[in-house]
Amino acid sequence: PEFSDSRPDCTCLEGYSLNGTANATGRVVLEWDTVQGWIGSCQPVICGEAKAPAHAEALQEETAVTKVFSDSVEYVCAAGYEVEGYGTNLWQNTPAPSTVSAPAARVVQFRCSAEGNFENLTGQRCVPLCGDGMLVASDHLPHDLGEHCDDGNRNQGDGCDGQCRVETGFICV
Repeated sequence: PEFSDSRPDCTCLEGYSLNGTANATGRVVLEWDTVQGWIGSCQPVICGEAKAPAHAEALQEETAVTKVFSDSVEYVCAAGYEVEGYGTNLWQNTPAPSTVSAPAARVVQFRCSAEGNFENLTGQRCVPLCGDGMLVASDHLPHDLGEHCDDGNRNQGDGCDGQCRVETGFICV
């Protein structure tokens, strides 16, 4: 800029802006003032507070506070639930190590992105865990449409199949 003593333009790095809001056009260039120099300072983009998925609780007490760029949030699925797609090719991302001991199959992680929203690092939902012997609800229904029974295993031919659905010829009571 003019009168900047040949200094290059000053910009905020990805995930930062002058006011904490995401900038859709990329990096923000700070203005140069001949008296004050560079005007403004770069602040991390604000995502706000993360929302807990259904059937999950926050792992850290500070989860309810406002999160900024690169902050992560962890939730643990309630007993009888696991992260949707865990152990399958649907569960593509490997979560960062949890700060609290909890089985990876039950930890849901989100990170505040440079765009100002929470990106998913694992599955997004907690779903009933088939084969654990607990018949649990998924949403507002008394029994999840995907888990009609749960006899504690994933064996075929015992009345409750490997996907926790009642097998033909059997009735659950």
